Amino acid sequence: MSTERGNAKKKGQKYKNKTAFKLDKYGKNPHVKAVTSVVVAGVCVRCRDIIEWKKKYNKYKPLSAPAICRNCGDRNVLAAYHVYCAGCADKLGACAKCTKQTQELVEKPVSAEEKAREEEKLLRQIDQLPERRRRAVLREMEKKKQEEKLLRRAQDRENGEKDDPESMNSDFSDEGSEVKPAAGKGEEGGDSENEEEDAPGEEGEEGEEGKEDEEDPFAYEG
Repeated sequence: MSTERGNAKKKGQKYKNKTAFKLDKYGKNPHVKAVTSVVVAGVCVRCRDIIEWKKKYNKYKPLSAPAICRNCGDRNVLAAYHVYCAGCADKLGACAKCTKQTQELVEKPVSAEEKAREEEKLLRQIDQLPERRRRAVLREMEKKKQEEKLLRRAQDRENGEKDDPESMNSDFSDEGSEVKPAAGKGEEGGDSENEEEDAPGEEGEEGEEGKEDEEDPFAYEG
């Protein structure tokens, strides 16, 4: 067998686990609770997956003190494995971990409490505006809400059509069933007309037979 680099076949794992690793197998300690509560944001999708893997297999090591930002030089980095602070990452439009500029950054999910606070703050600012300006802002907000509702309805309809193909088939079958009675009515009408047309013909045949009997007085009667 050649010992040249690259020719050696990579063997599989020698000792394989019978059961998957479980982070809280022996109960949740403070470290596990702190790690699982960490929200990964401000990074690209690849770096997000890497950090989530570290959290899943107990490899995540949180920071004990704020780290120095590689861009501004201040101690503003609060998340582990990040080299940019949140402000510099937003300003540069780059991942806070790998420093690559990308448009697909993972955003931090906004909680219901934060949304309520933002709405209260916005309403306070609107109340301080002049009456004319305040009404204009409220109209714009209502318009945006209506547009969001329409978009949600359209998305729900699209998802429903994709998830329920049987409903589409039922719609087509209903259309076909609606057409069939109309054709049946026409057929019934056509049959009735044909019957009406055939009726005088039958009477005519009987009249002809009667005439033949009258015209043949020497017919043999057995």
